[in-house]
Amino acid sequence: MRYQVKNLDTGAEMELSLETAFRPLVTLPVPFVSQSGPGADALQNDSGAAAAVMLLRAYQPHSAFTPEVFATRFALPGDAHFTLPQLRAALSSLRILTDLRNGMSMQDLFVTLAAGKPLLAALQSQTLAEVGWLATGRTGPHFVVIVGLDLRSVYLHDPSCADGTAGAGRALSLETFWKAWRETATEPQVPIPERSALVPTIALGFRLTRQVRVNIPTLNVRKEPALHAQQVGTLRKGQVVDIVREVNGWGEVPGTGWILLSYTVAAGA
Repeated sequence: MRYQVKNLDTGAEMELSLETAFRPLVTLPVPFVSQSGPGADALQNDSGAAAAVMLLRAYQPHSAFTPEVFATRFALPGDAHFTLPQLRAALSSLRILTDLRNGMSMQDLFVTLAAGKPLLAALQSQTLAEVGWLATGRTGPHFVVIVGLDLRSVYLHDPSCADGTAGAGRALSLETFWKAWRETATEPQVPIPERSALVPTIALGFRLTRQVRVNIPTLNVRKEPALHAQQVGTLRKGQVVDIVREVNGWGEVPGTGWILLSYTVAAGA
């Protein structure tokens, strides 16, 4: 069935199919990242790094991580596959906290998305290849980020696509999604409990950045979160800066460097 929609203000008309007519008006605002192309071509592993970087950029817009940087940072061998526990631990170290959930239902999926939380899920590659979603011959789990749901489809950011035109919010039928999500337990290389996903502990839209005020006469800014790291600048007492990430007592000032938070107070204090 086809539908015609007319904008009564401008007179513009658009023709839609039954599938597009039910497509969600809004999907969760997660940046798309491909597992191929610049920043990813050196990888010979699965889509786990790209999916994790999507979540990282959704919650930390200033993040400079690429799939290659992520895989190198967390010491993934060149031909290995991430597991959900490994991805969870890596994201946690970057201050993206998630719950690892198994045996989820479609109702769980709906409630999670309605709460503004994208899911990093593992699907079975062979099932996706059978419907032409992936190229044949792929092995191991295929990781995606779930950003939307309607009566017919689940909408996924699929890192196997080269760009966001094809890969962002890609529609997969509920039936095929459920089958691929359930059959990860039979994956020969990396079995994963069926219907598993990483669920962020907070929803998108919450302010993750906080502001601090320098509380000593001069505070050094360093290139990395360590006392021995190169000094790249200074802040003066009373200056207020944004902190977008915290690691072991250090705070990252976007575009500037790292400062010791013990020499600061909350900006409102």
